[in-house]
Amino acid sequence: MKGRVIPLHTRLEDRWDIDVDALETELRKGVKMLVLNTPCNPTGKVVKKETFERIVNLAAKYDVTILSDEVYDRYVRSPAPSILESGYNNFVYVNSFSKQFGMTGWRIGYLVTTPDNVLRIRRVLQTAITCVPEFIQDAALVAMGSARAEAQRQIKKILDKVGLTCRELAKIDVSFYKPEGAFYVFPKANKQNFDSLTFARKLLEQHHVSITPGQAFGDYPEYFRLAVSLPKAEIPHAIRAIGTAIEQW
Repeated sequence: MKGRVIPLHTRLEDRWDIDVDALETELRKGVKMLVLNTPCNPTGKVVKKETFERIVNLAAKYDVTILSDEVYDRYVRSPAPSILESGYNNFVYVNSFSKQFGMTGWRIGYLVTTPDNVLRIRRVLQTAITCVPEFIQDAALVAMGSARAEAQRQIKKILDKVGLTCRELAKIDVSFYKPEGAFYVFPKANKQNFDSLTFARKLLEQHHVSITPGQAFGDYPEYFRLAVSLPKAEIPHAIRAIGTAIEQW
């Protein structure tokens, strides 16, 4: 059985909002699963509650399974809507310890769905990875217990760094939407014929700053993603280097 992906393009000019009418046009074609990521990587967009409810209603209308990727749900200043609170039953909720507890590299995630879906997903996982290594399971237990307060402190520090990144970006020749969640910013370089793939390579080689080209996320060659993971003191220097490289483009 084969499947294909139908991307739904969103735009900076629309504040990265989902065009629900365009979404319904695609759902009418017999879509089986809708992948929804909010808060979003790379834009930092949090889908508004009203929009989220409209999307859920459309999924119910066309009998579509929603895969709700909510791994950045703690990286928000106000709660983001969740499929778990929607009242819709045809969903797969996905989350991860990697983001909430800073367990990067120690990959462990979890999902919530129907018992039938769990059985099918478990068969795939048993074939693909067998199980999560025991030491990572032990770390997850610590994270859920004594590490919760520390994790929340780190999340606050990262959100503060997102704010600093946006203030610095306002000083260089880019356009961007201030993220409402996650720890990414997705600016657009205000240059003709800008190619972020070539730009990313030159930026790394000449200024030792790493970014992700917009092409990694679809048809966004003028954009690039910043993951706000640097120490706070280094962020202004990194943004200035990006600004210098854009001026030289």
